[in-house]
Amino acid sequence: MSSLPVIPKKIFEVKSKHLPKGKISLTPFTVGLEDLLLQVKDSEDEKEKMDAIGQVVQACIQTPGVDAKGLPLFLIEEIFLRLRERSIGEIIDQSYQCTNAVGQNPNGSDILCNKVMP
Repeated sequence: MSSLPVIPKKIFEVKSKHLPKGKISLTPFTVGLEDLLLQVKDSEDEKEKMDAIGQVVQACIQTPGVDAKGLPLFLIEEIFLRLRERSIGEIIDQSYQCTNAVGQNPNGSDILCNKVMP
């Protein structure tokens, strides 16, 4: 019986004077790890979001002996941004929804613009 093929992952380094040994090796996160982030995206619990980001960072670290739980928050944020940059892309489509009042209803409540602008 033959085993499934292994898809190689690109390993890249993030350098920072705050990291152990000045650099860390990472692999981009997979679709499964991205799904974990999507599950907590709309959560109101900030701890749940941070735990998910920590799990993704830990799963992507390839440098032996480096534990994401022992890293300061600013390093986890920097590593996560580098992971997102390599995994999804550098460009983020952003939009803004206008919530300015543009008039009033006959009952006295405000009519909001609600226009979405890129």
